[in-house]
Amino acid sequence: MAIVTPGIDLAELRHRADYVFVLDVSGSMQDKIATLATAVVGALGKLRPEDRFRVVTFSQDARELTRGWTPADPQSVAEAIGAVRGLRVEGGTNLFAGVELALRGLDQERATSVVLVTDAVANVGEVDPRVFRELIRRYDVRVFGFLLGSGANWPLMRAIAESSGGFYAAVSNADDMLGQLLLAKSKIAYEALHDASFSLSGVDTADVVGLEAGKVYRGQQLVLFGRYDGPGRATLDLHARLTGEDRTYTTTFDFPAIDTAHPEIERLWAMRRVQELDARADAGVLDRGRRPWLQIHGRAADP
Repeated sequence: MAIVTPGIDLAELRHRADYVFVLDVSGSMQDKIATLATAVVGALGKLRPEDRFRVVTFSQDARELTRGWTPADPQSVAEAIGAVRGLRVEGGTNLFAGVELALRGLDQERATSVVLVTDAVANVGEVDPRVFRELIRRYDVRVFGFLLGSGANWPLMRAIAESSGGFYAAVSNADDMLGQLLLAKSKIAYEALHDASFSLSGVDTADVVGLEAGKVYRGQQLVLFGRYDGPGRATLDLHARLTGEDRTYTTTFDFPAIDTAHPEIERLWAMRRVQELDARADAGVLDRGRRPWLQIHGRAADP
């Protein structure tokens, strides 16, 4: 098990940021629309004057409440808040239409985040997680997904958020959602590592989970699990792009011949491996019916 916290050299962003709020106003949100509106109103009030935002809603189809990118000045924010407070629910849930509209007209010179608030119960239009994944990976955006309701579609939200390097969380009330929204906002206040991946050399390793990190935020903790064959000095490299340049971060450590201090690592590795397979299946890149289930073997003394 390796715990890596990169990003000490990731600088605070000096340029302005863009936010797209994508809000589910379908019929399944009937009991949740007040929570959604209260949290989004709070988040709009936290934007800086130099930021820009858009508000997209979706039900049977998608539409934009704002007129393109809107500066976060007091008057524009007040108008958007009024529109959000007046939202009403109706129709089915065309989640794909909402995400697709949110990704139009992005400015490559500005960091863009998509704040998706929904129960993700998509029942109209495209529902294949692979199509969502392919759409989002074409853009340099981060999707922060917030799920409302006990019947929320976790697998689909995970596929959407993780394919962009963002995160997703369940929320039950407006305060909880606002806190998560502010957490998401803090993650893009600094530069991020792009296309991050790990490589291990010096010791034979197998079944390593967590090698492909994708986007990495400042202070984000990455955990790798795997198996190794015999003791020795190993080198761990983190490869990434930062502000268009290739970067490599390197450290070395020794694998012991035997270590009985942490027998739980074997079980943690197995759990993480299964979670990885589940995530790949949810994203549509692994057939659940043909899943290569694990063969766990070896000694507990060889974590």
